[in-house]
Amino acid sequence: MGFRNFEHQAAELKEKFALRPDTIRLKKGVYLNRHARNNYLEAFASTCVLGGLAFLFSGMFENTFYDSEVLNVVPVFHLCSQVVMTEEVKKVARIS
Repeated sequence: MGFRNFEHQAAELKEKFALRPDTIRLKKGVYLNRHARNNYLEAFASTCVLGGLAFLFSGMFENTFYDSEVLNVVPVFHLCSQVVMTEEVKKVARIS
């Protein structure tokens, strides 16, 4: 199957294991492609037990706070908030 392929094969798996069809407003009794709604369940469903355990193991060594994307995005958000706040203060000063 491979990682992130569970969603593409969800309808076939539901039919294979005789699970009840999904119901939506327009059509009833249709098998829809759905994801597992949980990263851990998605990893286990897509890659079996070994892949799911590898996903759990690799997550223990992830460092989100010192990741380069986070380090670059936080100052950009701060800069944008300061620009917006400065414009709002100018607007209020003009009205007063």
